[in-house]
Amino acid sequence: MPLYTVPDCLPYFGCDDSPCFNTGSVCEPSTVWCDLADLVDSRLAAYDNVVNRTAVAVPFFKIARTTQQVIDANVVNYSNQIQFDTVLADNDGLIDLTSLNTQARISRPGLWWFQLYLYGTPPATVGNVFYGGINNGSPGGFYTQMAAQYRGNNVYIRADYVTEVTQFALDLGGPASIGATADFTGTTGTALILVNYAELIGYWYGEEVP
Repeated sequence: MPLYTVPDCLPYFGCDDSPCFNTGSVCEPSTVWCDLADLVDSRLAAYDNVVNRTAVAVPFFKIARTTQQVIDANVVNYSNQIQFDTVLADNDGLIDLTSLNTQARISRPGLWWFQLYLYGTPPATVGNVFYGGINNGSPGGFYTQMAAQYRGNNVYIRADYVTEVTQFALDLGGPASIGATADFTGTTGTALILVNYAELIGYWYGEEVP
């Protein structure tokens, strides 16, 4: 007779009958394998339905800068935007590093949470303060920022930002931009900022507040 998997109780061929011919019994190989295929297909379809609902209901992304980025503040009109090079997760088409490697584009209204993790090295000059922040995709447009003062030593920074993206704002200005910045304030010496690693995360967690 057929055997069954645990715990899902899916049948598989385990009879003493030869698999080379059909015996006409319920233990016929073709009957067992067809039953197994039908049951597995139904389980996979149910799993796909759960994944599809989750993907639509909870958009999220996670991008990183995995190689060192050098930001030179001596350059006229320099951009202190972190240029991301790796997509770690994106389930709703929020990231396109080929055309835009400095920001995510948020087109779904609702409540969003963002976090920046930054590991960098500020210029080794007395009085320099190293900043890392989440912004609107343009230099200087900070939403939130954190600072640390270590004069040329490695600095670890985390910054969080929670906001509501409204349908009105999306209709008026298009997708919202979320980027990250590394910067410093100081007086003399080199103006080279080293971004050793950066990670920007964002996810939707609620509907727009009426």
